Order: sequence, then C-alpha cells, then structure tokens
Amino acid sequence: MKKIFRSLCGLILLMLLCGTVVALEINDNQDDVEHYIKEPSSREYVSSKPNLDVTKVFYDVDGGVVTLSLTVKGVIEDDNSITYYAEYESSDELYQFTYTNGNLNSQASEMVNGEKNLIGQATGGPTIDPANTIKATFNVVASGGSDGKLYGYAGEDFPGIGVNEYWVDNTEEIDDGPGNGTGDGTSNEDEGTSPTPSTPGFELITIIAACGITFILLRKKQYL
Repeated sequence: MKKIFRSLCGLILLMLLCGTVVALEINDNQDDVEHYIKEPSSREYVSSKPNLDVTKVFYDVDGGVVTLSLTVKGVIEDDNSITYYAEYESSDELYQFTYTNGNLNSQASEMVNGEKNLIGQATGGPTIDPANTIKATFNVVASGGSDGKLYGYAGEDFPGIGVNEYWVDNTEEIDDGPGNGTGDGTSNEDEGTSPTPSTPGFELITIIAACGITFILLRKKQYL
C-alpha cells in the first residue's frame, strides 16, 4: 500500500511540473488587403501592401506564460499611421496588444460575467523576430485554456475615422456600418478563424499515463 501511495504522489508531482501546454493559430489568406475609399465609394483587394497583409495569428500557453503573436507577409513597419492588433479571448480571460510605430500597448484581463478585469500588461515584448512577426508575452491570468477565439488585423489609417481612404486586413469579416464592411471577403471557415488545438498538451498525456499506471498498480495489489 505504501508503494502505491508513493507512486501516486510521484505521478501527481509529475503532472504539476509538466504544466499546461496549449497552442492555437489561425491562418489568413495572402494578397487580400482591403483598400477602401469613402467618397466616391470604392472597395478593392490589393497585393501592394505586404506589410499589412496578415498571414497568421498565434496563441500559445506553456506553463504560466502566454505568447501572442501576429505575422504579416512583408515586414512589421514602424509608422504612426499603421497599427497591428492581436487578441485572444475566452470565457474567462483576454490577452491583447496594439503595436504602432515601435510602441506596444497591451493588457491581460480576467473575464468576470463578460466584463474585463484588468490584471496587468505584457511582461515581455514587443519582439520583432523574424522581421515579419510581432510577439508579446503575458503571465497567465486564468485557466489558459483553448476554448477561446483569436483575432488580428493590420491597418493603415484604419478604422478610417476622419479620413477618406484606408487599408486593412482582418482575419475575419466584420461589419462597421452600412457600406463600410471590412474584411477579407471570404467566410470565416475559409479563413480558419475558428482556432483548433494543436497536438494535445503534455498535461493530457501525463494524466492518461497516470491513470494507466495507477490501474496497473491497483490490479497487482488485488493479487498480492
């Protein structure tokens, strides 16, 4: 019995050390930056803005650290008129950052009854590495699960308040008023905006192994 107890304690410790590992990503089409002119009204998709052409938004939680990143086809450009934005939101947590001209604004919030309870800001970042990816890291504020949604965009003079012309690439189709729809013009399913878990986290593998070993130990005890 003592051997079984010691084995169970060791397995529990192993599970705690492994921590939580979750990775989600969405992949966005290329050459789909929207060029929008209000007067006279026009909208077209262009390939001439690779620095705004979002290709991937990535979310990762490993142990107590969350990594949130956004990748473009070209390079991350430092300009006061250009903004890069990424967020991950679930039922109990929100991580987001806005990057403009070398400045990072970020927040990590616990979601309580649908309301944001600000916990802190990014603990690391912005990191531009490689040149087409901006990355920020946070301390986990809630469960760090995979039940949430990723979203990101890159825009020049977006959202276009007070300007007649702007460019933007969203990872999903959004509607900002009659005649002002912005997005990629394709369905969310085509964009892959419903994040899917990557290879199961180590914590799941550990739990399965623990259950299996415990079952074997208990079976042996029955025949002693």
